[in-house]
Amino acid sequence: MALRLRKEKLMIIGAGKFQVPIIEQAKQMGFETIVVSIAGNYPGFLLADKSYHVDVREKDTILEIARKERIAGVVTDQTDWPVPTVAYVAERMGLPGIGYECALQITNKLKCREHCRKMGFPIPGFHKATSLEEAREQAKDLRFPLIVKPVDSTAARGVVKVNHFSELPHKFQNAFECSLAGMVLLEEFFAGKKLELMGFTSNQEFTNLLMAENEHFDLPDLFIIRQVLAPPLLDEDLKNRIFAFHTRLFQSFGAPFGITFSDVKVNEETGEFCLIEAALRGPGGFLSSHVSPLASGIDVVPALIEFATGKRKEFRIDKSKVLSRGAGNIYFYLPEGIVSRIKGIDEIKSMPGIHKVALDDLFLGRKIEPLRNLSGRQGPIVYAGEDREACEEIIEKIRAVLQVEVQTPEGIRGMVWS
Repeated sequence: MALRLRKEKLMIIGAGKFQVPIIEQAKQMGFETIVVSIAGNYPGFLLADKSYHVDVREKDTILEIARKERIAGVVTDQTDWPVPTVAYVAERMGLPGIGYECALQITNKLKCREHCRKMGFPIPGFHKATSLEEAREQAKDLRFPLIVKPVDSTAARGVVKVNHFSELPHKFQNAFECSLAGMVLLEEFFAGKKLELMGFTSNQEFTNLLMAENEHFDLPDLFIIRQVLAPPLLDEDLKNRIFAFHTRLFQSFGAPFGITFSDVKVNEETGEFCLIEAALRGPGGFLSSHVSPLASGIDVVPALIEFATGKRKEFRIDKSKVLSRGAGNIYFYLPEGIVSRIKGIDEIKSMPGIHKVALDDLFLGRKIEPLRNLSGRQGPIVYAGEDREACEEIIEKIRAVLQVEVQTPEGIRGMVWS
């Protein structure tokens, strides 16, 4: 009787819809998947070979599970909170990882800002505050408008624009309540076009893969992304300078491998740009799993898994083969109420150029809460075309075909795209 080989185990921390692609990829590569996340109706649990319901920040509990399961590697993607736990587990078990101190430095917004200031990278003027009194005092050294943000939140929770000093008490308190550490950043607002960048680093070998424009819903003082579209409409020299900065930024963190992500704002008139966010993991919205491969022709998620399990030591990408095709995603939001009509989802799924329709949790009778952060959006829908113009045509078709209505106290209202 032939012996049955036991599969190697890969631990994936996070079970939400944006972690589904890396779970699916791991299974395709022959790994037994051990998925860890807080309990909930998350799709990753349905795919996992084995699941544990643990808060992703409980690093010592997850380390015990990892040792018990004798995992070969540990990863996450498209979410920030698990990054330190992934690094901690890997470091304690002698597995490949980015390093726990590196993970803390980049996931804590204050530590990241301090590192960037030390390195001379372009960042907004900022101060930290742990109380309203401290915030009021620190704000005197900054130029309004400001952005207040918790140092350790995700999905834009607590991130809001403060236009005048009189708005500071209420908006600071909201940000403070979203911070586990009880600490808030006050940053000067930098006006300009918002860009998202993604790359891959391996032993100081770095390749830029994606640059895309990022647009927000037209909501007062909130920053909730409604669309990401590549390639951006940007001067080629300016684009190259921003890519070069993205390279230097992540080389400075010294991670041995990983997907890199940064948000940058650029003033096209002056050519100045400013770092808004940075992360050593793939950007959400299926950017690392779908949008970047569609735009660049390079899929780095398999390489990430191979690095994390010790099967790969380097990853050299032929930069001449990195494409710049059109690709992106689009979201909409719904007014507060009860979903009463849905039409067009199946038609969209069959449309040329559509690669992912993440609307499985949209159903008749669903209660819609007010939109407060990224998790309240509907979608995304991922699309790709030969160029930007082709993508814009696809977007128009999506908006024309998809119809969702909500029963509100004011009557029937539809979806909001902008």
